[in-house]
Amino acid sequence: MKTYQLIHDCHQKYDWKIDLMCKWAKVARSAYYKHFDSKRTISKRELRDKRIEAKIIEIAKSNNSLS
Repeated sequence: MKTYQLIHDCHQKYDWKIDLMCKWAKVARSAYYKHFDSKRTISKRELRDKRIEAKIIEIAKSNNSLS
């Protein structure tokens, strides 16, 4: 997500506090750290949700309803 990357870049470049930037962006600090956790495995639920999302997008595009 672009928001997490922006927070990361501002923290690196300007040494701004991550918790304050997360608060300003209205995102959970834990979600920010979860986004950058390379060791994290994707849960079964997340996999299922991604398949459902892909199917919804496929149907929407085929119907030209949400493009």
